[in-house]
Amino acid sequence: MNNKKFIFAIIVNALFTGILLLGSSAFAADLKAGGNIYKSKCAMCHGEQGQGGGAVKINDPKVLSKTDKEIRQVIAEGAKGMPGYQKLLKPEEMDSLMAFLRSWGNK
Repeated sequence: MNNKKFIFAIIVNALFTGILLLGSSAFAADLKAGGNIYKSKCAMCHGEQGQGGGAVKINDPKVLSKTDKEIRQVIAEGAKGMPGYQKLLKPEEMDSLMAFLRSWGNK
């Protein structure tokens, strides 16, 4: 009986580890895609690291503390001279950009 529990535990652990690895590689892909979108659409005004310059400093904790909904709305609709990207970015591209911007809050 103990052997069956042990084997079951190994199988569950292997499945859980596989799911985590798949999820983390997808997240890494999202970050890379988001970084590419940021460089092509945002960096020219917000700076390479979000430090601002010609536009809002978006790596600022005040900006990053906003909700996903608030940040997504600004990306989609634009604000204070910034154009909206709702028609230029697919929903999954917006998700990747959000993941990239959120990664700055983890540093």
